[in-house]
Amino acid sequence: MKFYCDGSSTIGVKSAYCVTSAIGNILKSETSYAPNDKTNNEEEYRGVIAALKLCSAGDEVCTDSLLVVNQISGRYKVKEPRLKPLCEQAQHLLIEKKAAITWITREKNLAGKVFE
Repeated sequence: MKFYCDGSSTIGVKSAYCVTSAIGNILKSETSYAPNDKTNNEEEYRGVIAALKLCSAGDEVCTDSLLVVNQISGRYKVKEPRLKPLCEQAQHLLIEKKAAITWITREKNLAGKVFE
């Protein structure tokens, strides 16, 4: 099964993430309002983690965050201290669930449509 996830944040105003199925049904979402200090990258990670928690072996998590995909896969170093525990949690879940993570374009991200 494919899961699509996306995250968004406007610091001080609102942050959110969403996970959808391959046909666009919302499976999990969360929105937080001020006071909010989460970054877009943190929300992207929260979406990936939520999707991974829903996964079974062989499932695929699709996200439009190239940074998150490359950090989880180990191609990029995680320099931001706030992202390190999120990356480690996502890496652990990816292995535990025997799932895959894939970068997709923003236009193909069904979860991103929720924020439009």
